[in-house]
Amino acid sequence: MFYISSRGSSANTWLAKVLSKHPRIICFRSTRSFPPYETHEEECTSDKFIKGLLECEKATYGEKIFGSIHGYHGIEAKHDCESNGGFFGYTTRHPISRIHSAFIYYMDVYFQRKGIKVANKDIHDYVCSEIQLNRDLSEYLTRTRRNLIPDPRVGWGMQAKPIITRLIPETIKKGIRPILRNKRNIQYALLAKEMYNIYKNKHHVSVESKLGDYTAWLFSKLAGVFLRLDRELYDNCSLAQSIKMEEMTQSTEYFKSRVAMQIAPSLEWSDEYLRNVISGEWNSESEVTHVNYYKVAISKKRFNVHRSAPISPQEIWKTWPEGMRRIIMRYFDTYNIGEICNSFDYDITYL
Repeated sequence: MFYISSRGSSANTWLAKVLSKHPRIICFRSTRSFPPYETHEEECTSDKFIKGLLECEKATYGEKIFGSIHGYHGIEAKHDCESNGGFFGYTTRHPISRIHSAFIYYMDVYFQRKGIKVANKDIHDYVCSEIQLNRDLSEYLTRTRRNLIPDPRVGWGMQAKPIITRLIPETIKKGIRPILRNKRNIQYALLAKEMYNIYKNKHHVSVESKLGDYTAWLFSKLAGVFLRLDRELYDNCSLAQSIKMEEMTQSTEYFKSRVAMQIAPSLEWSDEYLRNVISGEWNSESEVTHVNYYKVAISKKRFNVHRSAPISPQEIWKTWPEGMRRIIMRYFDTYNIGEICNSFDYDITYL
């Protein structure tokens, strides 16, 4: 049994697909329920989830190894996984690239739901030049530090109070104000679930919300949560438990040593399988997908790819407006991300 933690935008869909391509492995993705429903309505604890994976292995008389990726964030599932004899790992990616990718993904969802026509490949330039250029985002730094919700399990559970009161319609605000006055974690979780419902378009989002405020809030929250979890994983796991997206998707030797042999060292990982993982040369019935950020060969559909020509972390940094860069640097300093980047050989000399 295994569990791989990730906050997203790190080829999680690709990894789950290629692992499940192995005849002895089943890898679920992005679920916190058992059976693995995609929605969060049937959430269970990480302990129950891990035990569910073990029951699946027992039900197949040990013929299949079960695991999952990208559901419980940070180290939430680490103890339950390791105490039951499983391998716990986590994916990494250059922090600038990951935040950039996640920001574009969520902005694309927002634009589609609001009926704003901006092509995915143009979101980065649109937000940087039209929305955030020359804006002072210092207020979002203080709001983020003060109002970060400490429960990463709840979808969109990272909302800031001052922005919430502008996004939620008046009729909904009246019912949530008691929660806003009380800072206990359980009430923050309830508030986060309410915001998750609004995000999923179950409620009408107030027309008073401003695109500039939303993009600043989203960027600040993604930076804060992603980098905090990077720190949490780095401090509580060994480097041997880390899986670099950049290496995982382009090196058969790395995939074998860092992914395959840790997840299931007793299984056979044939050269043909490993070659297909990187090259995408699956048979015609295959539907394997590949996130092609680093120009790795792909097969058929690609997930969360923002442009045909990849943009490097340094290029991303240069094109972010000053306000967005200040947000990144605040969290780099808060969580000492430079130490993490040095450990993984991520170049940040241009910051």
